Amino acid sequence: MNAIQRVVGAVTYQPIDRVPVIPLSLTHGAKMLDKPLPEYQQNGALLAEGQLRWLEKWGHDAVIGIPHVVEDLVPWGIPLNYYPNGSPTMGKIAIK
Repeated sequence: MNAIQRVVGAVTYQPIDRVPVIPLSLTHGAKMLDKPLPEYQQNGALLAEGQLRWLEKWGHDAVIGIPHVVEDLVPWGIPLNYYPNGSPTMGKIAIK
């Protein structure tokens, strides 16, 4: 069973050979590419490359497309603060 069959089988309640492995690699891609974390987190091409390199190295079943949940707030006009050694945070309160 390949990774796609395994993930699709799991989400459609079909028999699978093992539980799919989909790690949440929030900062690992930046380390793999030797890029500063804020640069990595703000660049979609770097995010994709870092996630794919992580996948090639460890051979898990899938990658997560969004590195942090707060990035979902950007389309609603919420600015984000980025840090050299940590996750981004909201730049202002979302609801007043």
